[in-house]
Amino acid sequence: LGSPLNQTMPGQELAVTAKKEKEVVVFIDGLFGGGVAGSARKALSARFPSARFVTLHCGAVSSVRDRAVECFYQLKGGQTDYCVANPNLEKGHGRYGLKYPGLHPEWDETQPIHIIAYSLGAPTARFLQHLLIRQAFTNKNGDPMRSSGGWVASITTLNGVNNGTMAVYAVGLSPFSKQPLPFSILWWIFSLIYVAVWCEWERAEKSWKLQLGHWEVRKEHGVSLPKLMLWRPGGADNGGRDLCPASIAQINAEIESTLPHPTTRYLACCASCTTPLPLSGVEVPTVGFLLQWQAVFLVPLSLVVSVTAYLQALLRFCLAPVLFLLSLLPLPRRAAVTGKDARDHGQGSAVVASKGCQVQKKKSWGLFGSDMRCAHVGGGVKCDGAWPEGLRREQANDGVCSIHCQSAPASDARRALGARHCCLNALVQEGVASGKWTEVQMPSGFSHVELCQGTARAEDFLSGLCTLVLQKKVFLGAGPEEVEDVGGSEKMETIRKKLDRHEKWVGKVLDKSKSPVKRSPSKTASSPN
Repeated sequence: LGSPLNQTMPGQELAVTAKKEKEVVVFIDGLFGGGVAGSARKALSARFPSARFVTLHCGAVSSVRDRAVECFYQLKGGQTDYCVANPNLEKGHGRYGLKYPGLHPEWDETQPIHIIAYSLGAPTARFLQHLLIRQAFTNKNGDPMRSSGGWVASITTLNGVNNGTMAVYAVGLSPFSKQPLPFSILWWIFSLIYVAVWCEWERAEKSWKLQLGHWEVRKEHGVSLPKLMLWRPGGADNGGRDLCPASIAQINAEIESTLPHPTTRYLACCASCTTPLPLSGVEVPTVGFLLQWQAVFLVPLSLVVSVTAYLQALLRFCLAPVLFLLSLLPLPRRAAVTGKDARDHGQGSAVVASKGCQVQKKKSWGLFGSDMRCAHVGGGVKCDGAWPEGLRREQANDGVCSIHCQSAPASDARRALGARHCCLNALVQEGVASGKWTEVQMPSGFSHVELCQGTARAEDFLSGLCTLVLQKKVFLGAGPEEVEDVGGSEKMETIRKKLDRHEKWVGKVLDKSKSPVKRSPSKTASSPN
């Protein structure tokens, strides 16, 4: 227990009784350290003693690239080298960061991890796997470290910013320069961070979990406070900038060539706490959400997301005749992709809708939303029953991110989108295929910060999610022909045995679903016919 490998950095969780054979579930937090509540993580550790839950604390305002590098070294151990993700660092950005002993130093293909990423942790997890596939990390001698995408067994995103959110513009990010507007909310937040870092205010840095020691902007670097406030470094390398749709699109385009990995399962959990306003179609927060205290902060962001999407759709409708006339002009067109190239680009792929989720609508009260309950568990779990389509996907949101933002990344969805499910109960029956994205709705009325509060409903959802991951009833849905022999015949035999057990379990579920329902005999005698 006293070995250096078992010593963690402040605030990081490590199970003392963890064994190597335990499956490792890694939580990656979002911006400003937001993520699954500590009480919910403790409850999961108690419910799943055979698993090991590890929490990674990235820089509170660090960029996606920096966060991905920090995640690797926190797990594997070593001194953080930011050049592996971005050789051309911004001025003032140092190359090396903190040195970590390693929370999971034996991490490799034979002991992969399950990642549960919240908010900005979603693109962080995907970029981490991208770096693993590229073998971008180096060992102590500076030689390339052997790694692969098989180090990650599954990636689950919760309220993930997979396609960017418009809410970041509401706090002062310019959509043109991608810099905070002067004297906006975001501008003041970064100004306060600059002062805390320059003054070496340790209490603020620890409580805010900034982890900005690699930025050379302090007094010992010859930088005065007025110069720092005018210079404002990190403008092109911060988490707030990476939240906007344009920055996320650039990240998705960069990792499009390597992801999704064929042996990894991808699951996007989407939430919404809005409902269409009668006669207008604009999404507004439900009354149940308005009664919560966090609505004071999230309602303005939610309205910005829904109204902006509505105005964009209205503009597209008005410009439709002009675009139609332009399409008639004899302009050079891009050649159509056919054959194998079309399959590689995902053209013609269809999304499979959920078949197993049958819901019963109980009541509907306009702004209060509809109370629908999933028939799988006898009405015990709330379920939306149908995915928002069309404009609603752009408007319906959890207070920060729209359904489109939380869905599978646009770069992956064009060619690797599997199925959409209305709830976890339907997901259990239909399964998750490897190498593709699967989307599932979270309970009705889930806001962006409910997971941070650790409510009973959030704990129940996370418990069901971890049950699917750890029991491998969902994340071993691939056939033996889809698994690469990367670990020898012994590993392949183990995988085949797990696949056989999974197929037997699926067969039992299907047999139960096909068996007739036994009814109690009536009091009056009926004819034999």
